[in-house]
Amino acid sequence: MTINNETASVYDVEAQIESDAHGRARERKHLSERALTNLERSPHARQGSISLQTMEPRTVQAAVIFVFAIATMLWTLYSLPPMTSVEGGSNFVWRPFKAEHFRIDTELMVRYRDLHAWRLLLGMSVTYVLMQTFCVPGSGTTFNVLAGCLYTKHTAFGEYLIALPFSVLCATGGAVMCYLLSYITCRDFVARKWPA
Repeated sequence: MTINNETASVYDVEAQIESDAHGRARERKHLSERALTNLERSPHARQGSISLQTMEPRTVQAAVIFVFAIATMLWTLYSLPPMTSVEGGSNFVWRPFKAEHFRIDTELMVRYRDLHAWRLLLGMSVTYVLMQTFCVPGSGTTFNVLAGCLYTKHTAFGEYLIALPFSVLCATGGAVMCYLLSYITCRDFVARKWPA
């Protein structure tokens, strides 16, 4: 008797699994038919044009955030005084290849830092955070080396008192902004693609 009950329960479980699978398949088919019907009914599907009213809110938010970030970075870079404001600034080598070029650039950047200390630090911070937010490759390393170069030899314990906190705070701020950007713009996509 117990063998027959076990066999019957196995068949019941298999039948339940099979009916659940058919139910899910019917539900998926119904959802895809409903989505196709909604797409056919939508006015912008017939017109073939996209306006702000037909775009998803997350797409508009992403575009606004991107434009704001670009505008902020451009404003920051253009608000900094030009390198020629420093004595000998016209000798700055924008693409250094030799050790001599790096030495000249370091001396000029230190003079620039002495004249425009807070503006330079603010400009570097905004640029670092925005580049980390959009995951620009190499931006963290470049800014860490630049901060270390500017504050190591010319400020007492500058690598620990200025450059290290600058790097840690900016990298953390950029990572948080990157997370928030993806949370704001991609949350609905992830929820649709991988439902809980």
